[in-house]
Amino acid sequence: MIEFISQPWPWYVAGPAIGLSYVRNNRKCDCCRSNFSSGDLINPADKKFNKKGNLIGGIIFGCGWALTGACPGPLYALVGSGYGIMLGSIFSAMLGVVA
Repeated sequence: MIEFISQPWPWYVAGPAIGLSYVRNNRKCDCCRSNFSSGDLINPADKKFNKKGNLIGGIIFGCGWALTGACPGPLYALVGSGYGIMLGSIFSAMLGVVA
């Protein structure tokens, strides 16, 4: 691990990401939290934490990720590369979002 961190290229990726997220999160204006069409602030409604649903959904998500061996984002790249079988994984992921 020390060998990985001591190389310069990981910091070329992590450094700007950390810096930009710091600047983005510490801005004092409301321009980032407003609706651009009307200028009103966006106030999302509070939802009660669903412990049972989050636990069951997380277990299903983790099992699906383990079975496919692919992160949800690269599934689209795998389909584009010719692995059509991953369409089943994408369909199942979409079905899981709706359920």
